[in-house]
Amino acid sequence: MSIDEKNIKVCDFKWNDSLVKLFTQVYSGNFNSRLIDESIFKYSDYRGVKIEEKIRKFKIDAQKIPNFKADLIR
Repeated sequence: MSIDEKNIKVCDFKWNDSLVKLFTQVYSGNFNSRLIDESIFKYSDYRGVKIEEKIRKFKIDAQKIPNFKADLIR
């Protein structure tokens, strides 16, 4: 885990429809989906881990999406 990831708060994470759709693709391992930016969401980070860890990692990775913070403000 990088220093940046330690500073990201997962408790304030807010789900929206787009993030739910994206998470379902990540959860199912469908990394060929056009929804997934593989520079942010890496297959190797999600393969073989329990659902709780996938959710935690997703919340961290989702905050790296360029428009993520703008979506939270809206």
